[in-house]
Amino acid sequence: MPILAILIGLLYLSHVEAQPAWVREDLMENCYFNWTVRDRFQRMPMTMGNLIGLIKKVERQPIAYYWDVFTMAANLLRRFQIDGLQFLPLNLGGSIICALHWMLSHSLNDTRRPEEVEGCHDRDGRHKRHAKGRNTTPDYEKSFHPLEYGVVYTDYGTVAAGQVLMGLAVRDRVANVKVADLFRDKSEIVKYLNSEIKMEGWNPIRNNEQRERMQSTVITAYYAATIAGDLAKTAAYDAASANGSQQLIGPSGTWNSLTRMGEHEQVNETSSSRLYPSEYALADEMDRVSHATHAELYGGIDGLLLAVRIKDWNSCSLKLSQILEMYYSDRGVSLNTDRVFGACNRFNLTEAYRAELSSQTHAMAYALYVESFGLLRPPRGSSIISRINESVQKVLQQYWAFVEQSKATSCGTMCRDSKNHPPAPNVDLYVIFDMDGSEQELLEAKEVVVDLVNRLNLAPMGTNRVALNISDNRRNTSTSVFDLGQEFNPGGFAFKLLKTDFRNVSSSFDFGDAMAQVRRRFQEERKFERDQNLGGTNGKVVLFVVPSSKPESSDKGVGTMENMVRDFTNDFPEIPLLFVTKDAGWDRFAKTPTCVAMRVFRNTGERLYRDVIENVPTRMVYPGCGQSISDGKDNIFIGLLVPGTTRYMMYHGSRLNGSENLVFKVKAHDSTSNLTVCWGRYVLDFGRLQPEEDGCGNTSDAKRDKKVMIELKHPCSRNRECDPIYISVRVANDFHPSKEPVCLDAATCHFPDQIQYSVRHSGMKCK
Repeated sequence: MPILAILIGLLYLSHVEAQPAWVREDLMENCYFNWTVRDRFQRMPMTMGNLIGLIKKVERQPIAYYWDVFTMAANLLRRFQIDGLQFLPLNLGGSIICALHWMLSHSLNDTRRPEEVEGCHDRDGRHKRHAKGRNTTPDYEKSFHPLEYGVVYTDYGTVAAGQVLMGLAVRDRVANVKVADLFRDKSEIVKYLNSEIKMEGWNPIRNNEQRERMQSTVITAYYAATIAGDLAKTAAYDAASANGSQQLIGPSGTWNSLTRMGEHEQVNETSSSRLYPSEYALADEMDRVSHATHAELYGGIDGLLLAVRIKDWNSCSLKLSQILEMYYSDRGVSLNTDRVFGACNRFNLTEAYRAELSSQTHAMAYALYVESFGLLRPPRGSSIISRINESVQKVLQQYWAFVEQSKATSCGTMCRDSKNHPPAPNVDLYVIFDMDGSEQELLEAKEVVVDLVNRLNLAPMGTNRVALNISDNRRNTSTSVFDLGQEFNPGGFAFKLLKTDFRNVSSSFDFGDAMAQVRRRFQEERKFERDQNLGGTNGKVVLFVVPSSKPESSDKGVGTMENMVRDFTNDFPEIPLLFVTKDAGWDRFAKTPTCVAMRVFRNTGERLYRDVIENVPTRMVYPGCGQSISDGKDNIFIGLLVPGTTRYMMYHGSRLNGSENLVFKVKAHDSTSNLTVCWGRYVLDFGRLQPEEDGCGNTSDAKRDKKVMIELKHPCSRNRECDPIYISVRVANDFHPSKEPVCLDAATCHFPDQIQYSVRHSGMKCK
């Protein structure tokens, strides 16, 4: 295969048009012939978080476990993108395979959708569903707002995900090539490049210089496969157009969030596209859609930036999911960099490649034009080279204007201040869901839970459990139907919760029985902590979601239920009980700082996280408490800290009330890390987290073993109530991140730059 065909093929992988079903048997059978999976109302959310979660699932497959970043990106594209498919024995479900396919395969669909036609109730519109390219003549009703597929939602703009992976896939595998070498098998083009033909209106000297420069120009694969390819394709089509176009980039679009409750239920369109982005509708009709939509530009920029910098990192010890998760966070990739390197800063970062981008776009546009249209003179006169130059200059002018506008309106203020260390709670969430209520009430309540889970740090050493319990009338008990287990994918949780039919679930809800089961659950966990001699666990939160029911029980009165809540908060004071409901009757249970009642509104998930969950510290435990003898022996907790965040830990006062000389030692396991450790004591209140600092210290200042020592004499004396002790750990402001990953255990490390630390105590006694 000629080198040009390879490069053009790589470029076109970023501009995939829908293919006939018969040429792609595997994906077609799973994703297009299966109407249950194909149904647009039953798809997984199109988010970067969901894509990362599914990539993690692939990374855990035996065949993929040792793939580096380049191999993983290339194989994902070959397996799931609509061009270049290959068979890989990945044990994934049909919905996961199709979700990866739809998120990585870029195409446009300008078929008018049923909701765009007044009075049309055909939800699926199967007889009208045809994806078309940007340069074809439609023979059907056109949409006013075509759908752009192969794009995913991020907090930093919608991104064509396939192009991000393409930059990484070709970074290590395709050699650079001169433009002249691309056409060695096409004699007429070679003759043209080497000739000194004088054409009317040409300046022979100038054009010969242009030819020589063009012949010697090197096309770099990762430029061609990312942003330079986007801009070059737009310029090539503009040069070949009889009329040209004033708008050569764009448009943007808006997300729709579609939910269908059950196979035969009415379609609901939720108002919050952030929770469950399903379809991306462009702002303009197909005739005004360029070959470089904003999503393609975002993906092209990100693909280029990652391709350029990936060589600076030790890619052998990194996972693709880790790179993407850091890059699309507010702190960026912190390895070997002195500035925020992430999507939040993409438009400032791309400035460094302005000159090279211009050169690459010129060369690629010239190659694309000659390959696609031959040596025909452009319809608007002039020479091929001159016409290409004019189109490229126009495209680049609009592109850099787009960059400057984007700097001013979005990403410039979205990166986290490096001196700001927000809390990073690791919280296990237990949701008890009452299914009594109207469909709209249930949908709003589910969205609260989805919004909350989206904000949690789902990771093996982070939030590693989200359990949802509902009533089941066949067994008259609560059954755990959703447990993320090892999934760590909020998109997967949202898919299960919002797309599952709960019509067979009982509408009755017994609060007394639910509280009894919650108590039994945490009694079992407390026994497990003692048996395993644990030094600490994730914070625990119990969330009752009751859209419309009153607090009722078949055999317990309101007073008894109030006593059950009071007894639970006394026995498990560090576990908050939250009630999200529309009925004011639940307010009677919110009488202590650890019990909170909120009404169901669209921003309730955000409020729950901001006002409660974010303030829940790690539960520091002592197995000796509750035993017949509490001897004060050493106990240790080992945690992981993400640079740029703060970890808060709490020892409840009940674990201190027999202590006399209590000592805590906090240490970073990496000797090069410098941690700031602070401590303080105050009354337990989940609305307040920052300690009234009794003291702070840095591990680098410690004289021995780089430990910060916290000493408390008689912490529960007669003159002071036994308040909890809070300990916070963060990276010191003068600490610079490591150039190499320091956290390499894939089973525990969420990010490669996490810092392991330990908290050891001695002298702790409980009465």
